[in-house]
Amino acid sequence: MSNIYSPSIELYIYDLRNGLGQNSEDIEKNCQNFRKKLPKHMGNSFCQFDTSFEVEYVELLKNKRFEEFESSDKLYRGYYYPVRLADTYGLLLDYSLKDKINPYPSSYFGKIKSQIGERLKHQSASIGQTWVVTAVLPSFPSKSPELIAKECYQAVIPDGDWVEDFQGEGNLFGGHIFELWRYNLLLQEQTDLNSSDLSQINSIGNIQNNQHVIIILYPNQAIAQQSSKFIFDWIPLFCYHHKIMFAYGQSRYLKQILKKDFIAIQQGITDIKKVSSKKVKIEKIRQILYDTQNILSRYSVNVSYFHSQLRNIDTNLDNYKKRLDRFQEKVEEKAIDTLIPEQIVSTLKNSIFSTLLSDSTLIPLFNRIANISYNNDLQFLETFANQVKNKYLLQLEKDYENLSPGLNLLKGLVNSIRSLNSIIEIDEEERERSFQNNIAILGVGLGSAALFIEASESYVEDVQALPYIKDLPIFIKCTQEQTSDLLKLKLCMKQNEPDSADAVVAIASSILAGIVFSVMTALIIKANTAIGEFFQNRKN
Repeated sequence: MSNIYSPSIELYIYDLRNGLGQNSEDIEKNCQNFRKKLPKHMGNSFCQFDTSFEVEYVELLKNKRFEEFESSDKLYRGYYYPVRLADTYGLLLDYSLKDKINPYPSSYFGKIKSQIGERLKHQSASIGQTWVVTAVLPSFPSKSPELIAKECYQAVIPDGDWVEDFQGEGNLFGGHIFELWRYNLLLQEQTDLNSSDLSQINSIGNIQNNQHVIIILYPNQAIAQQSSKFIFDWIPLFCYHHKIMFAYGQSRYLKQILKKDFIAIQQGITDIKKVSSKKVKIEKIRQILYDTQNILSRYSVNVSYFHSQLRNIDTNLDNYKKRLDRFQEKVEEKAIDTLIPEQIVSTLKNSIFSTLLSDSTLIPLFNRIANISYNNDLQFLETFANQVKNKYLLQLEKDYENLSPGLNLLKGLVNSIRSLNSIIEIDEEERERSFQNNIAILGVGLGSAALFIEASESYVEDVQALPYIKDLPIFIKCTQEQTSDLLKLKLCMKQNEPDSADAVVAIASSILAGIVFSVMTALIIKANTAIGEFFQNRKN
């Protein structure tokens, strides 16, 4: 195990403040989640500065910027530096060993990390975090900077794999800098998903494993002290890094939901083909329509969310590149002051060279001269930007192209179901109308017949007296008393009993009247329907 000096960890933590589709209650919960990482007395102080609707960068401890602390054993010291970056909370937690003289094994970073976890109450970042591990190398190290960096990485990420996680290396003011990043999704293929929980997916730990580590090994304490001036420039750069991956993780979650709904769309198409080929109850069609409309509403919202994540990645990638360019420019601007002793710089600025040094066109020349010896190189940080552009962003664009047509399929399916539903409803309305018309005709017929039965006394004799009617056998009056004779067909009844001929006339007349009035009612209904359709067609 190699010895190092001045071991220190700067932990950059990023929490969601307000996500897509979140209301005021969700924002308050996010704030409370961020406050858990801070001492209690700090929680109330920063909220008064967190009221702006849109803000690019705000320090949340206005009065003193930092909240310094010292460990109970007096061996460590550090500070909290909370900020807000638009829709994200950022926290820089510096934790370093006070002893700058004695050497410590590289494994000592594991102890520092555990103490940081205790100070944070083991709260995890909802968007992401970056561990910046710094140390000063001995004058004559027994191992190469890369081997020492491997030991430091193993102490911070015990299950890390240097070969797989290594992203690149460079130089910063003579110090060796290494970037390591391990990333993998935690979502399972058959996960039972519920799209209504989208606004609650606020933690990257629920979606993906994202470990980002920067290791910087300085050649001496002076360089380490000068480089510490750039500690705050990392904050927005790492923020864009983690926001990109957070958006990508959410897009994977959305893709699973959309794929699940796409399967439901295909099943809906199959179902509607089946019900179209045979007679089905209207309730079945309505249930399919109800389910499909729910899918359409959910699918359209999630496709919109998916596209928002695509735009988020594109925007944050652009911001990452701009911030990286600005960081590199600042390194070049400060290179001459950092690498040349301050006394010499002061002397030059007060001499005849002051005019040259004030000429902005000559500053890059001095920087290049300085970099000949120390080779400032941060090009490795562009690896992430290239990976996002060529892999993650490209993948989201293709996914969006594949998933967005499902929205048109759903709309077409809903229209087809509605059309089928309308046809069935019209058919049922026609049957219902026919049934009601038949009931009305029958009712008129029965009513007419009943009225004629009641009025039979007034017209029976007149009907019997009509020509051809009075000569019918049934109307011949009986002149003598008759007895029942089963062998002879007698139409006359016994004397002193009602004449059956009257009943026959009454019944026949009522039936005839019922038929006539029923036919008239049917003709009136048909005429009314025809007139209504005529005026409806003219109106259309």
